[in-house]
Amino acid sequence: MADFTKRCQWVEGFIADVDCRNLVLCKDEEKLGQSGAVTTWALMEHIQNQYPTSELTFVLGPDNFLSFSKFHRSEDIVSRWSVLACPEVVPVRSTDIRNKLESGLSIDSLTTTSVAATIEYKDFFD
Repeated sequence: MADFTKRCQWVEGFIADVDCRNLVLCKDEEKLGQSGAVTTWALMEHIQNQYPTSELTFVLGPDNFLSFSKFHRSEDIVSRWSVLACPEVVPVRSTDIRNKLESGLSIDSLTTTSVAATIEYKDFFD
């Protein structure tokens, strides 16, 4: 997996490209990760504690939805929050991006302009 700082940079670029004013990057995962791996349950609980009156929804793609039952405390997640599986609009995998970068090919058709301009093959292996 790519470095947390790099992943945040890509998300910030994506947010800028889609120009969605209510979309923000949350870096709380970094704080939680100082004591070990961060699970979806831990992150959702952390965010819920910050916004106790908010109704949170965990959004995931179709690939993760198929294996959601294997998530740590998946039954607890479903009983506490809404879970929304989004349809796949563009069939893109990080493997596709890595393969194109390794071959020196453009990834412009696989991501947004800002992300394509900042992502490099070595980012996945540092």
